[in-house]
Amino acid sequence: MAAQQNQLIIGQLAALATAIQAQVNQGRPVIPAREVNLVRIESFDRTSDPISWLEQFESAAIANGLTNDRKLAVAPAYLTGTTQAWLQER
Repeated sequence: MAAQQNQLIIGQLAALATAIQAQVNQGRPVIPAREVNLVRIESFDRTSDPISWLEQFESAAIANGLTNDRKLAVAPAYLTGTTQAWLQER
């Protein structure tokens, strides 16, 4: 009786292993990175160097898990003063 139970368990484990392998063979799903707020993104008002601001924005955005599309979506929110007006005119 114990031998039968062991064989049943072995069969179930083999079926599970086969199912897992089938999922692996199909490719792993792409799980999007979770967006967080670990690094503060400073606003840009044109009083600082724009290249430095862009580099800092990019570094902070990467650390916070923003995708390229999300970076484009949120960047205007960090523009203030004349830079915000310039963007709105475009």
